[in-house]
Amino acid sequence: MSNPTASRRPPNAALLVPPELFSIVTDAAPYPIYRCSSVSPENRPFLKTLNLKTIVSLTAEKPSKPLRAISEEQGIKLVHLGLWHPSTWEAYQPLSKSAVEKSLRLLTTDNLPALLVDGGHGTFVGVLRKLMGWNHTSIILEYRSFAGNHPRYGNEEFIEMVDTSRINIPEGIDFLTWYGPRSNDEDKAKGKEKEVGTETEKDKETAPNRTEVASN
Repeated sequence: MSNPTASRRPPNAALLVPPELFSIVTDAAPYPIYRCSSVSPENRPFLKTLNLKTIVSLTAEKPSKPLRAISEEQGIKLVHLGLWHPSTWEAYQPLSKSAVEKSLRLLTTDNLPALLVDGGHGTFVGVLRKLMGWNHTSIILEYRSFAGNHPRYGNEEFIEMVDTSRINIPEGIDFLTWYGPRSNDEDKAKGKEKEVGTETEKDKETAPNRTEVASN
């Protein structure tokens, strides 16, 4: 007996299979950023629908043959940073400041849409979430959902302790403008305004009390 659904399927229709642990980092059209842990040949039709400009490989291993082939076929710029190498890790610092800044430079608007292939590591995305203003609980929950049975306490502690105010955000990282300060200079300027600004409502409320104390 024939399958009734098979007759309704267009000829040569490709089955869209997303990469392993595929998800969206930010869907701010027209410049989305995606993530996955690996890419296989069966993901080719799915990746075609994303209209990617850049694939950033963050894993220690060199990009796989399918990933290199798909990038070449679809005209996607493939950059291998190889950030996650155990021999380069310091205690509670799986990711250096320079590595974060190098990754950010590949996520400027002219390089998007982009796909991050991180092998399920997730630390860089955790730093991105912190730059976006996510609370720590939400960041760690997302990290653990992608780490599966292999979460690293050192990675979680690093995400919690990393000082994002020291990270130099390059020009063209427009997706961060929807979540927080666009640059450290703007953040510092806001801080100075608070320091030299006018009295807050709370200050105004307590001002009479201070006057009364002074008169007594």
